Parts: sequence; C-alpha cells; structure tokens
Amino acid sequence: LSVTFLVGLTTVFSFNIWQDVTLSGRTLFDTKDYFVTAYLMPLAGLGVVAFTGWMVPVSQLQDSFGSAGRLFVAWLWSARIIAPLGVIWMFISGL
Repeated sequence: LSVTFLVGLTTVFSFNIWQDVTLSGRTLFDTKDYFVTAYLMPLAGLGVVAFTGWMVPVSQLQDSFGSAGRLFVAWLWSARIIAPLGVIWMFISGL
C-alpha cells in the first residue's frame, strides 16, 4: 500500500515540484505512462486472452457464448490463436 502511494505521488509531483526531474528525457509521469502502455497493458491482455482461451473449460465458454455452433468454434480459434498473436505483435511493435 505504501509503495503504491509513493509511486502515485510521482505522478502528482511530476506536474509541480519534480517537473524538472527526467528519466531518459521523460518526466516521471511520462515514464510511468510509457511503462504501463508499452509493457503492462499488453501483458495483461495476453494473460486475459490466454486464460480465457486455454484455461476456462469449453463447456463454460459455450454456456457464456450461448451456442456451440460454427460461430463459437471461430471465436474459440480466434481467442486461442489469433488474439494472442495479435497481442504479442502489438507488444513487440510497441517496444
């Protein structure tokens, strides 16, 4: 909790008393924004799509989807193959 609070303070301070503090030419806020946008969001997306596509039982996904037809098969194939590849591609291209 205290670490989260201190990291949050860097955002506030980067707009006033620490506005001249930079890391690699970026303010502390810009550095945090880059880290979250370039690393955390793609990794979280990859985790969600991998968990949903591979860990959740297919029967439960079919119940949530509402059918077990061709559209579900296409969605499952997309969730297991296409979406992870897309997220990985976006992650690599964002670096």
